Parts: sequence; structure tokens; C-alpha cells
Amino acid sequence: FTKKIHGNFGYLAVQSGFSLHDWLGSYSTHKKVGAGGLHGEDLQTGDIIYFRNEQKNYVQEDVVVMPWQADVSDFYSSLIYCTVAPESIIINNQSNHWWKDQYFTILPNSDRMGYRLSGGNFEKIDATEITSSAVTRGTIQLPP
Repeated sequence: FTKKIHGNFGYLAVQSGFSLHDWLGSYSTHKKVGAGGLHGEDLQTGDIIYFRNEQKNYVQEDVVVMPWQADVSDFYSSLIYCTVAPESIIINNQSNHWWKDQYFTILPNSDRMGYRLSGGNFEKIDATEITSSAVTRGTIQLPP
């Protein structure tokens, strides 16, 4: 990769996989706890990741840059569909309607488990805390 054009994350797959330690059944990097991936950190220039079952010493001639790229245009819509949850009653009425028509920016400290957004202030009706529960894909959470 030469530079980031769209998105925040990249995935790389190789035959037989990489020789890495798994964490909770995954090889994904989780920086907050320093686990997975290569020492639980972002990859840096010069890092070496070994193949799991290396059967051949690859040389530059074995590397082919494909003349095509994936069509990801459908992934970059500015429209996000949502369903209002029962917990929305703790946000005042103005905030409850206002956020649906606003633009938000995904912040750099987002990760694969969730995006952090900037672009709006939400006002709660009171300091009521809600019971922690499982959430579905696409849930928008408003931390204190």
C-alpha cells in the first residue's frame, strides 16, 4: 500500500497464514490491551511477519500486482440507516430529532470494534444511567 485513500482498515491474506500468536481465537490486533497481531501493535516499516508454513522462498519475481482493484463504491455512502431504541427517551426531544439530519466525522481513534464520531452535542433529559446490555451491529452509543 502506498497511502490511505478511503477507509481506515486493511486486511491481508496469504496462503497458509502468518506465524502469529492468537488471542481469544483471533489474530487481529487489539491495541488497547496490547494483544494479537504482531506484539499487539500497529505494523511499522521494517516489521517482519513470518509465514506459518513457508514452503518456498519468495522472490520479487513471485510478487504480482494485479491490474484491477475491488469496486468499493457501495461502501462509501453518506447515508446510515438506523432504528430508534427504547433508550432514546433519555435524550431530550430536540437532540433526538436533530442528530438524524447532521453530518458526522469518523475520528482517528476509532477501531474495528467501533467508530467514534464528532459533530454533535446531545443533551440528556437527566443523569439517568441505562443498564448495560448486548448491542446489535450499527448501534450508536452515547458515552457519558
